[in-house]
Amino acid sequence: MGACSAILLIIITIFLPPLGVFLVAGCGMDLLLNIILTLLGYLPGYIHAFYLEWIYYERKEDIKAGIIPTRRAPLIFSDRVQGFTRIVVPVERVVEGERRSLEPEGQVGGYGATTTVPSAAPEYR
Repeated sequence: MGACSAILLIIITIFLPPLGVFLVAGCGMDLLLNIILTLLGYLPGYIHAFYLEWIYYERKEDIKAGIIPTRRAPLIFSDRVQGFTRIVVPVERVVEGERRSLEPEGQVGGYGATTTVPSAAPEYR
C-alpha cells in the first residue's frame, strides 16, 4: 500500500471505522470488536480502528527494514495486522544429498510453501 491508499483508508475509517478495519484485518475478531466498540460509541470505534491501522503500517515498515516482530500487539487478533503472515518458513531441507520434508508424513506443501511432489520432480531423487 502506498501513500494514496493509506490516505484513502484513513478517509474511509473516519466515516465508517468497521469498514477500515475490514480492509486491513479482514473478517474476524478485530472486525467484530470494532463493530461492538462503534455501536457503544463512535470514539471507541475510532480509537480501535486507528490503533489497528497504526500497528499494521508500523509492522509493515519493520518487516521491510528486516525487523521481524516477535511479540503480538495487545488487543489485535489478526495475524495479517500482526505481520506474522509475511514470515516464510522453510518446509524442506537437503540432507546428505537427499530431499526431506520438514512436514509430517503424507503432507506436501504448507503455509507459504511451494513444494513439489517428488514424483513430479525426479531430478531431486
